[in-house]
Amino acid sequence: MTPTNGSCASQSLPVVLITGYGLFRDFSTNSSKEVVEQLGKVGIENIDLRTEILPVEYNQVKRRSQELFEKHQPILTVHCGMHSKAHAVVLEQKARNSGYDAADVQGQLPENNCCMSCASPEFLTTSLDLEAIAAQIGKGISMPVYISRDAGNYLCEFIYYCSLSRCRRTLFVHFPHLSSEFTLEGLANTLKRIVVIAVAQCIRHSENNQ
Repeated sequence: MTPTNGSCASQSLPVVLITGYGLFRDFSTNSSKEVVEQLGKVGIENIDLRTEILPVEYNQVKRRSQELFEKHQPILTVHCGMHSKAHAVVLEQKARNSGYDAADVQGQLPENNCCMSCASPEFLTTSLDLEAIAAQIGKGISMPVYISRDAGNYLCEFIYYCSLSRCRRTLFVHFPHLSSEFTLEGLANTLKRIVVIAVAQCIRHSENNQ
C-alpha cells in the first residue's frame, strides 16, 4: 500500500497516525503512552493504524512528527498526551505558536519559544467537528468527554501546532491519569471511538470535495 496525500482513494484502508508521549517531570507513568500502546495492540477494524511514542523533547517532536507524517501520509493524525489535572477525556480545539517557555525533559526550549516562525499565525484550529465527535461518543459509552481551547502551552500543544501547520485533519486528545475511574481499557476504547468517528468525518469531507 502506498498512501497518497492522506486520501483513501488509492489505499485499501485509511491510514491513521496516533502518537503518545513518554515520561516527563516527576510522573512515573504517562497514560497517553499506555493508551496508545494498548490501542496499537488491539487495532481498529478497517483502519490501518500506525502508532508511535515520542519523547517529551521539542526538537525530537518537531522532527519526528514531520517524518512520520511524510512517511505515512495519514488521512487523520491523533496526538495524545496526559493532563495530570483532567477529570475527563479532553478534545483540544486549537494550538498556539508562541509562548513555549517551559523546558522539556532535556532542559531545552524551542527557538524563540515558538513552534514555527514568529510570523506564523498565532493560532491554528482543527478542521474536525469536535462537538459532533463528543456527542457521538456520549451516545455509546459513559466516559466523560469535554472540548478545550487551551492545550497547555507545553509539548502537547507544541506538537499539535506543528501538525496543524501541515494538515488540519489533526486532533489532540488529553487523557487523565489511569485510575479505577479511568481504566486503560476504558480510555483505549474511547480513543478507538474518537478515531472511528473522526475518520468518518475525514472521508465524508474528502468525498464532498471530489
